[in-house]
Amino acid sequence: MSMSIRKVSRREFVRITSVASAGLILGVSLEAKPVPKKKAATPAPAHDLGTFVQVDDEGTVTVWVAKSDMGQGVRTSIPMLVAEELDADWKKVRIRQAHFDKKFGRMGTGGSSSVRTLWKPMREAGATA
Repeated sequence: MSMSIRKVSRREFVRITSVASAGLILGVSLEAKPVPKKKAATPAPAHDLGTFVQVDDEGTVTVWVAKSDMGQGVRTSIPMLVAEELDADWKKVRIRQAHFDKKFGRMGTGGSSSVRTLWKPMREAGATA
């Protein structure tokens, strides 16, 4: 098998890529079938038990994580600290990324310090809840 390199002008390159992209567009179906909407069950009202923890009437625990997970497992380890203190079933723990709000404190992530600096406050939040 041999390969050859062919030099093309800019004008020829634009013509070739235009034809190729037109073929791609024609090959893709532009009609999307609407997905039937399911009737959503009314979620149980959540009760705020501090800034970072909510528990609804069905026992589902929501933990708001105010740090970004950049490979250190922050979105797992921090909720696990809270769940352990609450003696909650891990299957009923939901993890939510905290939105920008002063109530969540400093939300910066860096230096692999998220768990190291938050383990005690999050344990206390779980114990208090």
